[in-house]
Amino acid sequence: MTTSRQVNAALAFWLVACALSLPALAQDDPALPTTHREVESIDPKDHPGDTLMTIGMDRQGRMIASMTRVQGKDRGDAGRNELVFYNADGKRAETRDLGSTVGLMVHVADDGAFYVGGYGDLLKLDATGKVVKRVDLRKIAGDGKARAAGITTSKDYLFIAVAFGGGLRAHEDIYRLNRDLGDVKKIITNQRGCCNHIDMEIDGDKLIIAENTRFRVNTFDFDGKLLSQWGKRDRRNIEGFASCCNPVGIAWAPDPDRPGKRVLVTAESGVGRLKRYTPEGKYLGFVAYVGVKRWTGARSDSCYIPIEITADGKRMYVMDIRGNVVRVMVAK
Repeated sequence: MTTSRQVNAALAFWLVACALSLPALAQDDPALPTTHREVESIDPKDHPGDTLMTIGMDRQGRMIASMTRVQGKDRGDAGRNELVFYNADGKRAETRDLGSTVGLMVHVADDGAFYVGGYGDLLKLDATGKVVKRVDLRKIAGDGKARAAGITTSKDYLFIAVAFGGGLRAHEDIYRLNRDLGDVKKIITNQRGCCNHIDMEIDGDKLIIAENTRFRVNTFDFDGKLLSQWGKRDRRNIEGFASCCNPVGIAWAPDPDRPGKRVLVTAESGVGRLKRYTPEGKYLGFVAYVGVKRWTGARSDSCYIPIEITADGKRMYVMDIRGNVVRVMVAK
């Protein structure tokens, strides 16, 4: 069952490491055109002990909130881990129990298969939520403290980032498995994702990794060969990435200006910015400011901002780890 030490240590890494320094950033221009606006927040907690760990999205466009509740001996609270599904209207649709696994990472493949990564374990679930396969990340990585830091899938493969260490010194190795969690192969080493988080996406036959501690986006083939890199730290110009470690989140969205094309949306911690880029790294413009007025001081220093976007690009969900809520953006 989830322990308070595990959850509290994870939260401490997220918040302390990213609060080491705020950038001397030039003021963002509120007149910059944006494509989306924040309309509401979804609060998935139904108990004071609940913590939002990450978010995902299923093939129906339902947002998934991964929740954990630390067992409170003094209150008699029972610990639990679950996935909570929300319809587009923001109403809770269903809940699925994860047993002893803390859902640090949640990914739903194009065929509907669910994958959940936790503290040392990786699960494959069927469409009903039944666990059909479980593997031990600690045995795969040869490290008793290994944990899931990112998951994505192609048609034939699952890619998982396995994290070691913590804070700004955290690093991740990338493993490739088949979709049934067999045939394990380490393909990439020493990617740098702050606080045990590193976001990944698939682009055809290429793997895209947001290496946030190094302020860049890397593209590899499925055997781990580096194909390209783009991005840089820039505290003054909007095209670059600010704060301590960015981009912390990436996701695909339809290009509003080029029908049939996709853009890579990036999320930046510390400054609450969502921006659009081509897959090759050309800056295309702003998407939205996410709760900028509320994300001030320490509240803005979240090193983990996963984002999920519906297939039509009209709704975006952005996790606010300090607020323990999910912020909802809609197209203007």
